[in-house]
Amino acid sequence: MTGVVRVFTTEEAEELLPTVDSLLQRLVDTSVKQKLLEEQANEILDEVMEEGTHPNAIDELKEIKETLDINVREIDKVEGEISNMGLNVKDPILGIVDFPAMRGDQPVYLCHRLGEKRMTHWHNVEDGFEGRIPLDKEPDIITV
Repeated sequence: MTGVVRVFTTEEAEELLPTVDSLLQRLVDTSVKQKLLEEQANEILDEVMEEGTHPNAIDELKEIKETLDINVREIDKVEGEISNMGLNVKDPILGIVDFPAMRGDQPVYLCHRLGEKRMTHWHNVEDGFEGRIPLDKEPDIITV
């Protein structure tokens, strides 16, 4: 059984932005750390494969894995909190989320990126961040 999708007005989405941005900041910070740690682990593994050795490789990889595991739990927790609000995380590193909305009878997304002070863009369901359209050019997003 699928859940009911919450649909947001621009005003409802904007009311949530302080909470959403706080969660997005945590998500971005942890996701960036995660990516850097994964790159560090790959560099160690590459060195072992190319040179046959790396000083303290096992200890370093063990420590990295422990931190990666902690980060995965934090990322899952924050993404879960955002999802429970009815939002879709689109890019955890850039801090992009979509709010389900309607444009007439057409489902669309209000698109928000961490750092934007207001809800300023929307896009069609099949389009992504690159297809964003300024809200001021399309005033018929639901506002009731």
